[in-house]
Amino acid sequence: MTDKIFIDYFKEHFIEHLKKPPNPHGSQNQARKIVQDAVSTNLGKLSRLFDTLVTPIVDRDVFIENLARAGNMDAYMRPILNDAAEILLNKNKTRLQDDVIKAIGLENYATLASGEIEHGIVVAKKGEEAVFAEKEAEIARVVLDSITVNYAQSLEQYQQSPKERAAAVQVERLHEKILQLQTATKDFVPRNNATTSPKSHISFTNIDELNQQVADKIQRIAAVLENKNSPPKELLTALAEASACREEAQLFLDTNLQYFLDKVMAPLNTLATNFKIEILQDPKPQPSLAVTQEKIATFNALVEQAQQVIRERSEQHIKENSIDSPLPHYLTSLRSRLGKLHDQLQSALYIPEAYPHLSADGMRDQMLNKYNAAVETFVEQVDVDLLKAEPPKPLMHIILRVLRAILIGSLTTAEEKADQERFTRESGLKNDLLDLREELRTPAEDNVVDNEHQEAEDKTVNLNIQC
Repeated sequence: MTDKIFIDYFKEHFIEHLKKPPNPHGSQNQARKIVQDAVSTNLGKLSRLFDTLVTPIVDRDVFIENLARAGNMDAYMRPILNDAAEILLNKNKTRLQDDVIKAIGLENYATLASGEIEHGIVVAKKGEEAVFAEKEAEIARVVLDSITVNYAQSLEQYQQSPKERAAAVQVERLHEKILQLQTATKDFVPRNNATTSPKSHISFTNIDELNQQVADKIQRIAAVLENKNSPPKELLTALAEASACREEAQLFLDTNLQYFLDKVMAPLNTLATNFKIEILQDPKPQPSLAVTQEKIATFNALVEQAQQVIRERSEQHIKENSIDSPLPHYLTSLRSRLGKLHDQLQSALYIPEAYPHLSADGMRDQMLNKYNAAVETFVEQVDVDLLKAEPPKPLMHIILRVLRAILIGSLTTAEEKADQERFTRESGLKNDLLDLREELRTPAEDNVVDNEHQEAEDKTVNLNIQC
């Protein structure tokens, strides 16, 4: 669900914002100054293009409700960014709309895109069409990213609810009263500054309870201070209870604030920092936790099968040679790589037990992150370390080979045959690994897992044979 309040206001005011002459005494992030900075330094500056455009957004309660419905900030921002893209970018999202380019300035845009102006339109220089298209797409991406930055600025006001802001003021008042009470009881407190009253246990289940208890403690302190005949024990008890209340209230407010920062502001910052046009597309469905566990466990079992094959090949090599004969490099290296892959997969499978407080989706996401990273690393390392598939050494000239054949009865020596077989084996295995990389991608839907398991098993068995 989009934020219609934000989009409607932005659509009505953004051109005026871009064209507004800079105020020499105003913010450095005024639109015209941002454009000039981008022209003179780098176009990444355009991500702050709408910093000084103050945009209204839905109220806090609606935002919290819509965020809960969306599930996360990426999903929440997606419809907003798509609506903004229709305003700012062309249909393919590879270039700014003409009115946006004019508002920025044709000369400025031509410089940013390394183009030139022809008949009032910025076009590519002859022979530089590819560079021009690439820079236009980057400008489009960065300008759309500025919507994320602008929206994040508007959300900063929602870090605390009105009740939480009121509570923060009350907690500060309580702190002032505590200081007054400490002064009044300084002659009653032992030198180690410990009160004679046990520490009170205070807790709140919601912000209303917090506000009520803080107000009660403020009134209590006011009453004991006003009563000149209050006994020391009563003063010290009031001090202990008020101090405990303030500590718990501050912790409650800090925890709520940190939750908002973690749930809203941190993901928005990540989205803005790593912004890509692809965020506008709906993500593929994620597999369930059960499917994820089954997929990783199945692949882990196949890795263990591959490890067993490597052990058997190693033993076979020792039998066929001497015990002192070193193992072929591909066996030792692949054994090491498989060991690391197995450890990483085991770590992924351990996540539900290690982090029981996470939701099912949280467990799945962490498992998938470890799984995908493990598979990607394994394929890349094996590809680089073991499967260079260097062409066999060139054979000698055919005439010399014929003369040698008369003597040894063959056109090729055993070493040359082995080298050619090695190249064929490594080339085939290299292709298998490239296929394996695709086979083991995270499943998009639950109903594809069985086919993926079978295909992955076939490919892994092939991997073992090719070793």
